[in-house]
Amino acid sequence: MNRAAPVLISALGVLGLALSLVYLWLVFMAFQPDGDWATNLLIGPSDREFQWTFLAVLAPYFMLVGHLYARTQLGHWLLKRGDVLGAIRYTQDKLESGLSRSHREALSHRLALGKAYAFQGRYDEAWEILTKGYSPPTHKSDRAAFARWKAEVALRRDSIRDVEDVISGATKLPKSGATVARFWGAVAEARAKQGFRQGFDDSFDKARWADSDDPRVALAQIAFVLNFDPTPTRCLESIESLDAIESTILAELPLRAGELLAWRSELLLHAGKPELARKQLERETSADAVSALALASVARDLGFDEEE
Repeated sequence: MNRAAPVLISALGVLGLALSLVYLWLVFMAFQPDGDWATNLLIGPSDREFQWTFLAVLAPYFMLVGHLYARTQLGHWLLKRGDVLGAIRYTQDKLESGLSRSHREALSHRLALGKAYAFQGRYDEAWEILTKGYSPPTHKSDRAAFARWKAEVALRRDSIRDVEDVISGATKLPKSGATVARFWGAVAEARAKQGFRQGFDDSFDKARWADSDDPRVALAQIAFVLNFDPTPTRCLESIESLDAIESTILAELPLRAGELLAWRSELLLHAGKPELARKQLERETSADAVSALALASVARDLGFDEEE
């Protein structure tokens, strides 16, 4: 189905365009002297009640609208189905706008490609795609989506400077919604890692206002506990929260698995359960550079280096 989707979408557009041309031809013929037959096809005989078949005129309209929407969203749809390579193949040559592609459609393809690269751990390439080579989005929802993913990629590149650049460029965003919550959640996490308490509070308040139930907001709360309030009770609560949201977080950024494992181990250590913390580090998991640093740090805290 994933491979057939682009073909089916193209076929839908071709069929919608063909039907539009047919209807235009029928309208033209209906105004000809001998065009009664075309009029009857379009609206039925004049001596009869309204013909519901006239609504068939809307068919090409819906086909073309469906075609445009589907081709704009296909890259994101493929990502949700786990076909990362398919998303890359489909979007990588559709990043420029033109006569056949609107600016907003090109932006959607660019965002999907950046997300796909981030999924694979190709963060430098994702950063290039998301930050260079295009005019800024005009719609608030698009600005929020790009800001969110630029912040996520900057975190994975371990670049607080890039996060600051994203924050300074994130203007005129919506006040609520999951995307905005995830953006401010990523910013709050960056602030927590910096040890910037006031900055965390400001960002986290905005994230909660946008969508307090979003898993990305919960992840920022765990970062707060680790960096500002690692009491045993708060750490145990954070472990439960991490268990609930981990699969959702890793569905978009699977190479965070190592970092989340390190967070769980550190939470267990602060909760007074060093043996369970050590067992966490014995598990094999995917890890990017930031995850590797987090794992190495908690391993030192648990004394693994001394044993070796």
